[in-house]
Amino acid sequence: MKGHLVAIFYLLFFVSLNTFSQQDISFDGVYQTDFRTGYFTNCSPGKEYNQIEGSPYLFENWSSGIIKLERGANLKIESCMYDVYKDRIMFLQDETPLYFAYPEDIDRVTFGSSDFINLKLENRNDYFEILIEEMDFVLLKKYKCDIVKGKESDGINKATKDKFKLSYNYYLIKGNAELAKVKIKKKNILELMNDKEQEVKKYIIDNNLKLKNESDLVEIFKFYSTLII
Repeated sequence: MKGHLVAIFYLLFFVSLNTFSQQDISFDGVYQTDFRTGYFTNCSPGKEYNQIEGSPYLFENWSSGIIKLERGANLKIESCMYDVYKDRIMFLQDETPLYFAYPEDIDRVTFGSSDFINLKLENRNDYFEILIEEMDFVLLKKYKCDIVKGKESDGINKATKDKFKLSYNYYLIKGNAELAKVKIKKKNILELMNDKEQEVKKYIIDNNLKLKNESDLVEIFKFYSTLII
């Protein structure tokens, strides 16, 4: 409970502050500041990933990214990736994929137009994509990757390999409340917005919005946020 409240306060602090003591640093394989030695050196994903069908990565291709560290520095990384299965940020060094050695130092990550925040829940790194970020209203998306076990051959059907399976859930922080999972059902959504239920219900009908469409879902929450600010 205490960890959740600290994480929420930490997030809302940056929502309100939204400024950093910025220092742009182009990645050159070694971070030449007062940070820990070997900051960028850590183990690679390993060959075990090659034995599993599918991908544990969020994006199909490596892309440039900006890593915002807790101390305020901005690191511009040429080739960046998000490993959902291990919930870790990666980079390429001489075509070799590596993890950041100290992920707890990471505050935020930007891939193109997508921003992620590291909430550090329950003493581990937890990356959430930020869909809406207002002063006291934040909608987040949490990706998850599981391994679906394959089956041995029964003599008739061929054996199947283990597979990576990506999924996601939405979470909401409203006011001083804790991080809460959002169930994508009309009843549950309106319960979250019970103080403005009639206005939201009318907005959904008038604009023919569908909850299972993420862009529509975000639009609904954005509309609601304008009613409570």
